[in-house]
Amino acid sequence: MSAPVEVRVGSDSALPKIEPVFRVLESLGLPFEARVLSAHRTPERMAARARELEQAGVRVSIAAAGGSAHLPGMTASETQVPGIGLPVETAAFRG
Repeated sequence: MSAPVEVRVGSDSALPKIEPVFRVLESLGLPFEARVLSAHRTPERMAARARELEQAGVRVSIAAAGGSAHLPGMTASETQVPGIGLPVETAAFRG
């Protein structure tokens, strides 16, 4: 069984930007898994993992994305697990 919360980001460069999410989950005692799954560079892998979430015991997916923000929407299109889209600040957009 996976952790009940999955936090997915499109690239490892987003991980430091969402560090506060990890601290909040830890303070609430919620186990989580962080994954780098790009909606653009690895769409098949991203979609396949999204389809596995419910069976793996994941109760919510937090998808952090900057720019075009495809990751939350593409994740939601592949699973019935509730999802939260988290904007990430980029050079062009403020999140």
